[in-house]
Amino acid sequence: MQMRTNGPHRQNIRDNAPSQAPVAVQTGKDRTIAAISIEGPCVNEDELKRTIDKLHADYASRLPRTVARMEDLWRRLVAAEIPLTQLEDLVRMAHSITGSGATFGLPSASRVARELELVLEQLKESARQPGPAEQKAVLALLAALRQAAVRP
Repeated sequence: MQMRTNGPHRQNIRDNAPSQAPVAVQTGKDRTIAAISIEGPCVNEDELKRTIDKLHADYASRLPRTVARMEDLWRRLVAAEIPLTQLEDLVRMAHSITGSGATFGLPSASRVARELELVLEQLKESARQPGPAEQKAVLALLAALRQAAVRP
């Protein structure tokens, strides 16, 4: 943006404001006190909305696959096919969904993922194989997350 003030003092200010139209600020009897010319890309609201909608759709289409990977990882952990240290991956995945689900239009996925994250954190801290009650709780939360991943 470039701004010029009338009188002996002139100011030049530049930044990338989102408009291309010149603007004049007037007071009194058609007296211009500042003329502003803004250069830079315009924000097209329709294009912005389409971009946001596409980001939401892309996230929603990937989330069921993420949950399926989490279910597979949990199954392998319970079966002792992989080390318990892999529980950290599940915690991280749940944490990611906790933060991103609501942002991308799936608030119920965020809520369920947060519950799952808390249970998984406790299991990780215990550093032991999950017992039957813990297995049942995690399976129920993964099933709820799977459902939340396909409907808002």
